[in-house]
Amino acid sequence: MKRVIALTILLLLLLLMGCDTKYGGFESEEEPNNSFSEANEFQGVNISWSGAISTADDQDFYKIYLDEGKKYEFILDNLQWDLNFMLYVSEPTIDFHSSSDNPNLENEVITLDSAPYRGWYYLLVEKSSHNASGNYFGKYVVNLKKIV
Repeated sequence: MKRVIALTILLLLLLLMGCDTKYGGFESEEEPNNSFSEANEFQGVNISWSGAISTADDQDFYKIYLDEGKKYEFILDNLQWDLNFMLYVSEPTIDFHSSSDNPNLENEVITLDSAPYRGWYYLLVEKSSHNASGNYFGKYVVNLKKIV
């Protein structure tokens, strides 16, 4: 009986903390998310979500809320194929900020040393220019970490 109570309490704590037990702590992209206006929204820090690029013209956009002056690290890993990873700022307009385009299956990493404002930012995952052929471009995981 004590074991059942302990497991119930643990499950409730996980749900209260916002963990998605369906994906083991991960959330997953939902199509369509092929433009800034269709971007999947994720809130929180030290979170992960999964996605997949399935065609040459598939683009996965994510909208994330960050705090001004904080340092963040975005990591694209668990790559099955070479992908590009880009960060955009959105106030007052959506502007390119930085990117990572490592060759082969190396993790893509973007560091934002100090978020310029509190608000929404966008991430884009897409096929790499190094990946010129093939019909399937693979799954990935995006990790967002707040450093400071």
